[in-house]
Amino acid sequence: MSDLPQEVIDRFIDELSNSIEDLRNLSLVCRSWLRRARYHLFRSITLGPQDFKEIRGALR
Repeated sequence: MSDLPQEVIDRFIDELSNSIEDLRNLSLVCRSWLRRARYHLFRSITLGPQDFKEIRGALR
């Protein structure tokens, strides 16, 4: 895998970015795939009311 330029790897992972399952699997392939897969996996998070209560409690 290291023979491929990182840009090619990134583009490949970008193409699969709509599938959480694929991204999880790609993140396990090797370290050079992990960073880009994580970028897509964690680019947004959703917090509900209970999450805010827990965060507020942790900050006190």
